[in-house]
Amino acid sequence: MNNKLKAILFVFFLLFIFMYADHRHFFDIPRRLEGRPIVYQLVFYANYIGLLLSCFIFLTVKSKFIRIVFCLLFFITLSITFAMDIAHGNSFSMVEANILFTEIQFAGEAMNAFFYQYLQGIGLALIMTALVAFISYRFMPRIDNVYALIPILFIAYAAKINLTSDSWHTLFPSVVNVPIVAADAYVSIPRFGPRKPPFIKPENKGLYKHIIWIIDESVRGDLMSINNSPIPTTPFLESIKSNYYNYGIMSSSSQFSYGSNMTLQSGLRLDQLPDSNLNYGTNPNIFQYSKQAGYTTYFIDGQNKEEIPTNGMTHYDFENIDHYIRIQKNHPDIKWPEVDSTIIKYIKKVLDSKENTFTYINKAGCHFAYNNFYPKSREVFKPSYRGGEAWTDPATLKNTYCNCISWSVDDFFRKLYPATLDKDAIIIYTSDHGVSLLEKGRPVQDTGPLNPLPVRATVPFLVFAGKDHPELFEFAENNKNRLSHFSIFPGTLFLLGYNINQITQKYGEGFFTKQEKIKRTFFSGSIYDPPNFYLNKFE
Repeated sequence: MNNKLKAILFVFFLLFIFMYADHRHFFDIPRRLEGRPIVYQLVFYANYIGLLLSCFIFLTVKSKFIRIVFCLLFFITLSITFAMDIAHGNSFSMVEANILFTEIQFAGEAMNAFFYQYLQGIGLALIMTALVAFISYRFMPRIDNVYALIPILFIAYAAKINLTSDSWHTLFPSVVNVPIVAADAYVSIPRFGPRKPPFIKPENKGLYKHIIWIIDESVRGDLMSINNSPIPTTPFLESIKSNYYNYGIMSSSSQFSYGSNMTLQSGLRLDQLPDSNLNYGTNPNIFQYSKQAGYTTYFIDGQNKEEIPTNGMTHYDFENIDHYIRIQKNHPDIKWPEVDSTIIKYIKKVLDSKENTFTYINKAGCHFAYNNFYPKSREVFKPSYRGGEAWTDPATLKNTYCNCISWSVDDFFRKLYPATLDKDAIIIYTSDHGVSLLEKGRPVQDTGPLNPLPVRATVPFLVFAGKDHPELFEFAENNKNRLSHFSIFPGTLFLLGYNINQITQKYGEGFFTKQEKIKRTFFSGSIYDPPNFYLNKFE
């Protein structure tokens, strides 16, 4: 076989590998090119072929250093691509890269939860890389090193498309796509300046001395037995159901922590999405409105292990937070199952404060790996997963997750509730988003932006307010199973003493207002990047 035929066959082999690795997007290329001028489409395909030839060049140049470095890059990028596909059912795209940078504190839990899937992806990448390296070493002729300059042109054009066209991510061979998309995601994360001052002024005294938001992590409202789940996950909450208002199933604003927390904090309305103007990071947030109303502000963070703020927050946000309490900083040896119980100790101190307070809490909740967030002694529902087993059985996975709800939700309130009695306080409880548990054959942590399952936005909504101000809750039963995250911010402004008409005009209706039956939605993808923003039906 002559060298030309060998080279052609080798290039087609590389094409097969990239088609197989990124099959979720490869065959979507023609659709994504629709509407572009024919010349533009031809240039794109020519560049794709050029990238394949670039891989061939890097594998066949005389420089052993270039070949080794490229094989290493080939292995790493294929490992990431295969691991994402096997574990999460997605190709590596802007969304996955953003999650990587914005939820870095959960990297260890991700490795624990998906260890075997990631290992499978790495093993597959190792086999592919070994085959490519062997073929190039054993059968391919060597070419001059100067040819290694040619790929720069094709790589530069691929980078230009990814960085300027907004919607072209994941359309190139993995070895080029992964580093470009990761770099794009990192540089495109908004860097905010100071927030704007509050748009409206308070007109009345706040209705409660202490206002507390508890934002749980990855808690599905439909798997709480107070919401008719057949699995008895919340027996304590059922036993005191007459002592709080259960608004049933709420739809979260996003299927990601970042998007939900930022919409909750900034009061962003649904009709302002996608937020290409970055209002979620520049508009006045709930801490500013609380301080303006005369409330001392607290942020109790049960998640962050890193020094950098999470969920899009910046140091400008902390200028309006009087007390920032990081559980894992104050208690460096704490284990995940103990975090939420420790948060209760700080809540009790807030409730004993003589000042008016607003408190925002990010619980540890039920993040993956779910079995890491409750003690083994609380393995109520069996069989359940422990350690690093691969999550393959839906029933076992649901048991594992329900054990987490039993511990981190029901047991949490069992310990907290007595401390709230006879306090001039209102506690507003929800979760940032729900989770998928192998439903409809979809993988665990199915984070893909296209057609996400509604369970990823299915969250609870409870309000503990004693018997004070019963007029606020006259529509509680009417609003059951009708609310979304977008009603929490305006509802809280009313509690802080702001005028309801001004609130509604600027931020929409709060959860105290009678809600008509509406079609709830939630978004996936990027909150600030229109081409990568997707609005999804909740019901």
